[in-house]
Amino acid sequence: MAKISYLDGIRFYNAFAAGGYSLIQQKAYLNEINVFPVADADTGTNLVSTINSILNKSHKKRSLRDTIKSMSDSALMGARGNSGIIFAQFLVGLSKELGDHCCITMDKFAEGANKAMTHVYDSITEPVEGTILTVMRVWSEAIKKYSLASADYCNVLTLAYSVTQEALENTPNQLEILKEAGVVDAGAQGFVSFLAGVMKFIQEGSIKNIQWKATDISQDKIISNHADLETNYRYCTEAVISDSKIDVSEFKRRFRTYGDSLIIAGSKEKMHLHIHTDSPDKFFYEVKDLATIKDIKVDDMYMQYQVSHNRRYPIGIITDSACDLPDEIIEKYQIQQISFGINFGDYFLFR
Repeated sequence: MAKISYLDGIRFYNAFAAGGYSLIQQKAYLNEINVFPVADADTGTNLVSTINSILNKSHKKRSLRDTIKSMSDSALMGARGNSGIIFAQFLVGLSKELGDHCCITMDKFAEGANKAMTHVYDSITEPVEGTILTVMRVWSEAIKKYSLASADYCNVLTLAYSVTQEALENTPNQLEILKEAGVVDAGAQGFVSFLAGVMKFIQEGSIKNIQWKATDISQDKIISNHADLETNYRYCTEAVISDSKIDVSEFKRRFRTYGDSLIIAGSKEKMHLHIHTDSPDKFFYEVKDLATIKDIKVDDMYMQYQVSHNRRYPIGIITDSACDLPDEIIEKYQIQQISFGINFGDYFLFR
């Protein structure tokens, strides 16, 4: 394994792509072990959607500065779910902290990664340990520690990966719901799977030579531990906005009473809002007066749970939210709805 003394944009993108491909192979597994914050079986789907947005929409440049900026912008636009937005905010933090460098040594990268975690924690109204937050923080602290003794990316990342695996295995000791289900946190597992891909890329030296194998798991074991859906709010609600009139801290103050799992990634120029709420329409209506809404998403977590764990029919029905169906029909036939907004000049209508 050759020593790596510096990181530029091409190396960063290729390592990220290798990690992303590794995570993508774990999609079904991550969905199966998803119990926190809501057992709606979509953590793998959300992380994969986030990774795909980054890999498909960003540009690989020799400059680290240009590459990370492109990747963080793509992440903000395409992030989904708690874990996906946390992942995106980490890239946003990296872009802010490493934005002046075309290439970077191990110690500078470690310093930037640690500062990026501050941006991540600041984006979350109520951070919970024993989740993807914990393993990301442990990893960033480990690379900073080991970078004090070594300037070699290979050596430092290998040592940090071992520590991060231990942090993943400890997540059930930090969250009782994980211990009861007999699983590790799905988001945390996703991040460690991502790191596994990065490590394999370092060892193999070429993305073409990397072959992935998804982890096998008994679905019966997981479903037996998902007897009930426990959530305070029904809808996972997201919006991508631009040109905000207020900053992230003010958004957090204004909307923290609308629901829970409030995460706000980005800055006034571009933000990605995430919240679990029972009133997506009210949330969007208030947001429209504070910024330009670029995109919205609403997932019915109760319906996701029912389809994943109590499916009634061998086929699924999908409509858009303009289809005015009675709630009892939606419930009976487990119909999935795709929400959208309509702009009439300055007027925004949520459906």
